[in-house]
Amino acid sequence: MILAFADDLIIVAENVEDLEIILTKLTEYLGYVGLNLNNSKCKVLVREPIGDAPDRIIINGQEYATTDPLRYLGVYLTPRLDRPMTVRTRCRNSVRVAKAVMQFLRKYKPTWEVARIIYETVIAPAMIYGTQVAVLTKYSRRSIREYEKQIVHGMASLCRASDSGQTAKSVNTLLQKRRITKKIRIYQMRWWGHVRRRERSHPLRVAARLQARHLRRCRPSFTWWDSIKHNMGLYENMTYQDWLQLAKEKGPYHLKLQELYEKQESDDSEWETDLDS
Repeated sequence: MILAFADDLIIVAENVEDLEIILTKLTEYLGYVGLNLNNSKCKVLVREPIGDAPDRIIINGQEYATTDPLRYLGVYLTPRLDRPMTVRTRCRNSVRVAKAVMQFLRKYKPTWEVARIIYETVIAPAMIYGTQVAVLTKYSRRSIREYEKQIVHGMASLCRASDSGQTAKSVNTLLQKRRITKKIRIYQMRWWGHVRRRERSHPLRVAARLQARHLRRCRPSFTWWDSIKHNMGLYENMTYQDWLQLAKEKGPYHLKLQELYEKQESDDSEWETDLDS
């Protein structure tokens, strides 16, 4: 399987033999248009959920050093697909972005309204980039909210104190009623609707139907589909068939998601099962 987005390309294979066949064909096709495969820029990630991944691997006679992790479209792939590390890395990157913003706020002392716009258009998107297809556990969602609180309170403290009471109220609204995990929930539902509007043979629809061949023992893995089912369950008067019908029309579907985003909720509406992996 070859996944391509802009100038990023990732090849997924079950074993080295399959990967060698794909690379041979890819090199041949690239030659038709005068392009070459730059082996020095290629990175190899070996999926090894139980033991240790090898340090180096030979593919078509070329030796490659393996890497850990590999970033693709905002998601960090690791030998064990470490979800907590993916979330921490994304949040820490957002904190680094926020530090640059802090310097601006400290120098110019804008109003909180300006700082809020900067947060929602620059920092928050960096924190939730790629989460529409990510699986977040209860621990991960708590971590993201804690990072959000840290960043938002830090930005608010550097703003012009023209009306501290109004600023505190606006910060509270942002962190409680419009918190970042609600944005992630809407991102996931939008992506689900986008996939459902594709033809059944479309790669996205095919990928959504794929299931793991080997499941670990004991408790079942917490999947992206589990997240979608929970999101749908927040509307007690809507069934899965209702969502399927609504997703056919992009406009009405997005309006319903906005309604879901504005819906009042508490931490009790989060998943109670704390799955860490």
